[in-house]
Amino acid sequence: MAWFALYLLSLLWATAGTSTQTQSSCSVPSAQEPLVNGIQVLMENSVTSSAYPNPSILIAMNLAGAYNLKAQKLLTYQLMSSDNNDLTIGQLGLTIMALTSSCRDPGDKVSILQRQMENWAPSSKT
Repeated sequence: MAWFALYLLSLLWATAGTSTQTQSSCSVPSAQEPLVNGIQVLMENSVTSSAYPNPSILIAMNLAGAYNLKAQKLLTYQLMSSDNNDLTIGQLGLTIMALTSSCRDPGDKVSILQRQMENWAPSSKT
């Protein structure tokens, strides 16, 4: 079931399109553009070789259209080489979506997530 849900999510993501298509189909009010652009620059500047790779930033860069292609490339490679054992189920899922949105093969991350989801037990409320 988890594998099917992940497959469906990936299919919907690919069908929706990314980057320039999304950027041209929606807009920010012109008065707020400097604020949004400033936030994007700050976000992209947070990508460094010593920082923990944040898949949410790569997803945002792919949706909005990256200003800093070097940071986008660095983050993509960091996520591709991240140690799957150090990631939670949620982090692993986000990493897979980020790599997929970058047209990169997530490799064995999908099968690892599937295995983790099969063994996952929701925490009980006390």
